[in-house]
Amino acid sequence: MTVHIHPSVDNGVKQGSGNFAGGTLVCKCQDRPVKVGIKGDVAHNHACGCSKCWKPDGATFAVIAVVPRENVTVLENGDKLQVVDASATIRRHACRVCGTHMYGRIENTAHPFYGLDFIHPELLLPVACSDGCDGHSRSKIESCVIRKSLLVL
Repeated sequence: MTVHIHPSVDNGVKQGSGNFAGGTLVCKCQDRPVKVGIKGDVAHNHACGCSKCWKPDGATFAVIAVVPRENVTVLENGDKLQVVDASATIRRHACRVCGTHMYGRIENTAHPFYGLDFIHPELLLPVACSDGCDGHSRSKIESCVIRKSLLVL
């Protein structure tokens, strides 16, 4: 039996460029998708297997990127966001319609990770690729993210 860790690492991990300028996280809704702007590159990312993190279909782990809190801005349809569990250390802001987790935030100023937000980089749009990805088709974008290795574990 093959265990699928995550689409971005199942076929090997490649080092990212380190100069990603940011993009827009987009939930899975067809109507009025939630959009969250991310400025700049990620500090680092990791695979998480906890039961609270959103995972793409078929994935055992989530890939979570860490970005400075001030680099995360809700751009569109923020009225669709809800906190999944307000008692959790990381308050995961998810689309209440499709369930996609858009970002996680720590509100406790005494926590060592306060000031860092947690995002799912596979939701980033647009992604410009030199090998034909036009940034308009979600399947092309997801495979483009994998090929361009924006995810560095």
